[in-house]
Amino acid sequence: MNEVKNILLAGRLKEEVAEWLEGKRMGFEFRLREYKEVTVGDIGWADVYIAFYPPKGVSLAGVKWVHALGAGVDFFIFRQDWPKETLLTRTKGDFGNRIGEYCVARALAVTQNLVELWEAQWRHEWYRKEAGLLRGSQVAIVGTGEVGRGIAAKFKALGCPVEGISISGKAVKPFDRVFGRDEIAEPLKKAEWIVLAVPLTEESYMMFNESLLENCRGAYLINIARGEVVDEDALVEALDSGRLWGAALDVFVEEPLPAESPLWEMPNVLISPHIAAITSAEEAGESFLACLAELQKGQRPKLAVDSEKGY
Repeated sequence: MNEVKNILLAGRLKEEVAEWLEGKRMGFEFRLREYKEVTVGDIGWADVYIAFYPPKGVSLAGVKWVHALGAGVDFFIFRQDWPKETLLTRTKGDFGNRIGEYCVARALAVTQNLVELWEAQWRHEWYRKEAGLLRGSQVAIVGTGEVGRGIAAKFKALGCPVEGISISGKAVKPFDRVFGRDEIAEPLKKAEWIVLAVPLTEESYMMFNESLLENCRGAYLINIARGEVVDEDALVEALDSGRLWGAALDVFVEEPLPAESPLWEMPNVLISPHIAAITSAEEAGESFLACLAELQKGQRPKLAVDSEKGY
C-alpha cells in the first residue's frame, strides 16, 4: 500500500480521531459519516475505513484497508461476507489493565457486600454483614490473550490462584496453569470466579450453554467478551438454580439490553453498558499510524487480523 490519503471515519469517535490525526499534519483528507449515511461513493473514495462497525447497507468490498477502533473485530468478520483482499487491522490500547480493574472491582464489590451496604444506607439501616475475602479464591479465565493476561495479573496481585483456558492449552504467564478448550470442565468445577475474555468466533459462539454451565459449582461469572459467547436463557437458569451465585455482565447478545430482559431484575446480577474498556482517540490514532508505517515499509502490520481465525 503505497499511499493512504483519503480516510473515511464512521460512527462514534469519528470527530475525535479525525482531529487527532489532523494534528499530525500528514496531509490526510477526511469524510465523517454516521453508519447509515455511508454511500457507495464514500467507499470508492476511501483508501481506508476507520470505525467500530461496518456501514449499514453498503459493502466494504473495494476498500483496501479497514482499521477497527476496538480490540474486538467480530463485528466485521464473524458470520460476515468479508472481502479477503481487504486488510483488517485492530486498535491496541491498555485494554488488559482497564478490563482487569473492571473485573477486580466487580469481584471486590460483591465480596465486600457494597451493593447491600449502599442499599442499607439509603434505608438508614445499620446493616452488618461479614465481608468475604477475595485473596485465595480460585479464578478461571477463558481466553489467554492480551486481555486475559491483564485480568489474570490483577487477580494474582490480590493473591488469587488463576487458571486459564485457551484453544491450545499452551502455558503462558501469569497463569498458574492453562487448560485446552477440550479440558474446560476441570477448571470450571473448582472456580469461584469465571471470567470470559475470549474473542467471538465459531468456536466460542454460545460456548457457555446449559451443558457447559452444569459444570459450575456456585461460581461468579464475569463477561467482558461478547454477549454471544453466553446463552442468556441458560445463564438465567444457572443464576436461578445456584450453579452461578452471581454475574457481572458488560456485554449482551442485543445491545442496549432490552427492557424486558429478566437480567435487569435479578438481584445477583450487575449490569454495565459495554464500558469495561473504552477506546480513546489517541489509542486509535497511534494504532492506525503504527500500521500505516509498517505498510509503507512493505510489512504486514503487527495489528493485522487473521480473518480465518477471527482475531
